Amino acid sequence: MKNFFFGIMAYNEQDYIIETLESIKYQVQEYGKGISVDLVVIDDCSKDLTAEYANKWVDNNIGLFHTASVLKNYENIGTVCNYNKLIQKANGSQFKILAGDDIFGSRNIFEMYSGLDSSSITSFCELTLTDGIVGYKKLVTRNYYYEMKKRVFNDDYYVNHYRISPWFSTPSSIYTKELYDSSGCKDYNSQFKLVEDMPSFYRMLQNSGTKVKLFPFPIVLYRVRSTSTSHKKNNSPYHRDKNKIYRDYVVDARGLWKVIIKSKYFSHLPTALRLSTIYTRIRSLWILLYSMFSLSYGRFISALNKDVLKEQEHFNLIHDRACAFLNNNFG
Repeated sequence: MKNFFFGIMAYNEQDYIIETLESIKYQVQEYGKGISVDLVVIDDCSKDLTAEYANKWVDNNIGLFHTASVLKNYENIGTVCNYNKLIQKANGSQFKILAGDDIFGSRNIFEMYSGLDSSSITSFCELTLTDGIVGYKKLVTRNYYYEMKKRVFNDDYYVNHYRISPWFSTPSSIYTKELYDSSGCKDYNSQFKLVEDMPSFYRMLQNSGTKVKLFPFPIVLYRVRSTSTSHKKNNSPYHRDKNKIYRDYVVDARGLWKVIIKSKYFSHLPTALRLSTIYTRIRSLWILLYSMFSLSYGRFISALNKDVLKEQEHFNLIHDRACAFLNNNFG
């Protein structure tokens, strides 16, 4: 029997955790026949009712899973430690870990792992969820389309463009446990506390032979909110983590790429005068012109707009189910 592992990392997510869990329930009920599914939720010492809500939900839905549990940390250990703990618990190579406020979409997540090998990252188009509204960022989506159509990649292209700006959505990307382990992700990302995705994907992209496959549809709704870890102030532990990996980007880069990357993260020049800004603007203009004269871009956006409507209906369903659960169990 095929095995699949869901991992959820949560901190102060009482307003969202049940929506996340209900989206997993949807996946298991709709598509999980014949699959042994495990679920682990890690609550990182939340100060609200996240753990209580998650425990009650697991108690009510235990029959859906081979195993299901909620682990509560009694001190806040950070995203990276929790991520690595969840990967260690994954039974088999197929797993997906999300933050406790993101939502699995309506497509069959299990099917997306068909053909995924130990040298590939598969990424899907990003949809955002902001105040209950599903949408997408036009610039991000246009850049994603360009990378998807380019289809001419090599190791240097992957890594250097990731150093400048990640060009695929990490919540909407999947890979195997074997790739994570063989790339030394745990050893590398353990020096960070809150940023697990940037160092992990950086290590995997540095692994010779890693390929990235891009698909034009979404599998996850990435929630955008002002209190997310990634929106903290510049002097926060999150941004100290980012500055640490930016330094590694500069040290590892070679030739002109080193100059461009250093100018982005550590230049004292005004942003508009930095070499990285000039490069990014020229590249963005080229991508804009490319998309304007591409007939397939119009078809891509048309299909994505249909996905937005479909996933909005899906989220509304998940939201209603989450509200019903909370009303029935917590008044």
